[in-house]
Amino acid sequence: MEAELDLGWIYMAGYDPAEYVRYYSDRLPLVHFKDFQKGRKDTELGEGIRLQRAV
Repeated sequence: MEAELDLGWIYMAGYDPAEYVRYYSDRLPLVHFKDFQKGRKDTELGEGIRLQRAV
C-alpha cells in the first residue's frame, strides 16, 4: 500500500513530518508540501513555515 502524506497538516498537528517520511519512506511515492503562516493561515510555498529543510 502507498500513501501521499500532507506534511503541512502533520506539522500543524504537532508531529514531526521528517519522522513520518523516514518511517513510511518505503510507502511514499510523493508527499504534499504546504506552508502556513502563524495562526494556521495557508500561504505560498516558501513564504511560511519551511518544512522542506527538515524533510
